[in-house]
Amino acid sequence: MRQLFSGKRFNFIKRDLEGNIAREWSNDGIDITANVVCKTCNEGWMSHLESQHAKRAMTHLILGNKDMTISQDQAQAIARFAFKTAVVVDHMKRDGELFFSRTVRHHFRHTLKIPRFVQMWLCGYLRMGSGNLLPWWYEDALPDGGHLKLYTCTYLVGHFAFQVVSGDFVNVPSFRPNETFEHLTIPFWPTLGSGEKWPPADVLRTKAQFERFAGRWGEIRFVR
Repeated sequence: MRQLFSGKRFNFIKRDLEGNIAREWSNDGIDITANVVCKTCNEGWMSHLESQHAKRAMTHLILGNKDMTISQDQAQAIARFAFKTAVVVDHMKRDGELFFSRTVRHHFRHTLKIPRFVQMWLCGYLRMGSGNLLPWWYEDALPDGGHLKLYTCTYLVGHFAFQVVSGDFVNVPSFRPNETFEHLTIPFWPTLGSGEKWPPADVLRTKAQFERFAGRWGEIRFVR
């Protein structure tokens, strides 16, 4: 991604979980590091996943310079990168219990198989040259002994955004966000519809709209 945006100077803002600015800085390159991954993984299977799979699958989506049909192989490559990103971001929280168990994390490392409780969407973004990363964690006790935990990771770079939604729930009816964004999003994991085109017919147009999309699972509707 540094190569796609070479020659630019970047302004960074890091916020805490309450949305307060924790740090601001500028740099000629993208220099954010999570510092939650060991050197062996970072330079090994994670690097291979990014350089051999995600880079080829995501470059044209990020640049937005090519009309194309999204293939199943491309969707799988993006999904693996997206799930890896969601796991890393969950570790960056650094307080409380991690959403993904050690068993789930290690199984993904060895097999690159995404757990069945994960769904993903992608969408376009109008403005080029910016990025954003917004994670959200939700937990609620429901009537009749139901319990719901959700973790979402929404990622934006250039003209391309994806959202990973992971759930852990017991005795919970079907649910969906109040604001679905169906007219803007393409579900691509676990199932990609045939003939899905990029770029989408409509896209997220502002930072505020992206933030609404990122937080859409904060208000859910139960379907019985």
